[in-house]
Amino acid sequence: MKAGIKIWVLTGDKQETAIEIGKNCKLIQSDMDVIVINEETPMKIGESLDTLKKKVKASKKEMALVVDGKTLGYIINDKTLSQKFFFIGIRAKAVICCRVSPLQKAEVVGIVKNNKKNTITLSIGDGANDVSMIKEAHIGIGIQGLEGT
Repeated sequence: MKAGIKIWVLTGDKQETAIEIGKNCKLIQSDMDVIVINEETPMKIGESLDTLKKKVKASKKEMALVVDGKTLGYIINDKTLSQKFFFIGIRAKAVICCRVSPLQKAEVVGIVKNNKKNTITLSIGDGANDVSMIKEAHIGIGIQGLEGT
């Protein structure tokens, strides 16, 4: 993070667990704003993202963005929402996407690749549910973990 690398955590874990992991790994620090987006409709997601966009432009405070899988599903399937999400995501110190499916992991990597042309993406995963994300990234690393290889 000190080198300017943007870290996005894509996990199947519950939101509370994902946030605690972010805190334990120091991705989320006590002086950060933690912004959670859990909306039920594309219209509400758009409104939340518009509000956040204004806040991000005006604020100097660092923030972490947390998005659940259901909300992310709407974002991925709407080009306007995905562009707004990306705009906010790259300005956040960390992004945590929780309750994410294996396909959504790859799609989030794709959003970054397609919206920021001079960026290199790196995906690191430790299970079969990470394969599509690893393959989507410019650089993919599969590690042997408790779940397998």
